[in-house]
Amino acid sequence: VREYVLEEVLKNYDVNRSSQYIIKPSDDESTLLYFGPAWDFDLSMGGWFYDASNAHIASPKRMLASATNGWLAKLYQHRVFYERVLTMYYEEMVPYLRALTGLEPDGETVPLMERYEKLKDSAAMNFTRWPILSSVDPVNTGLTYQANIEYLNDWLIKRMAYLDTVWLQDYEKLKKTGSDSTADSRRGGSGIFHCVRFWQSRRRFR
Repeated sequence: VREYVLEEVLKNYDVNRSSQYIIKPSDDESTLLYFGPAWDFDLSMGGWFYDASNAHIASPKRMLASATNGWLAKLYQHRVFYERVLTMYYEEMVPYLRALTGLEPDGETVPLMERYEKLKDSAAMNFTRWPILSSVDPVNTGLTYQANIEYLNDWLIKRMAYLDTVWLQDYEKLKKTGSDSTADSRRGGSGIFHCVRFWQSRRRFR
């Protein structure tokens, strides 16, 4: 569930083509499969697309992981998995993202714009050594470090707003009834969910 939410929210292009791992320990250690580790997010969060036909990849709109990754797309069709996606996203990731983007500070998470203030001098040295900010191909994320951080912050806010159009109504139903009636039409029971889970299932997005 965490692997899916992470890939979907950040809209990682590699979710369907590379840098995806499933770990199976020895049976003595565990009989389960584990997704992870999660890494390689350079082609995510609105910073890249392949060509004009794939420009939607950089947009904060549209689903990606549930539409392109075979494993995650199949899991997404299962009622229990889908309900846990809704719960994990709204109860764990949304509060963190709202704090990260400065919409709702929590006193613990450092907002992106505060991180910018702390890192801007180091960033200036970085881009002196590697002057890549002049490139706006294929996505114009800004010509300065500050502009790039502002772009990322805005993209995350818009991504949350889009996902609300997809998930919020079902999550509100789930909270009221304990079962998402919309998800009941999804295929199959919950067996596959118990066989596959993200390796960091007890870790928060920090």
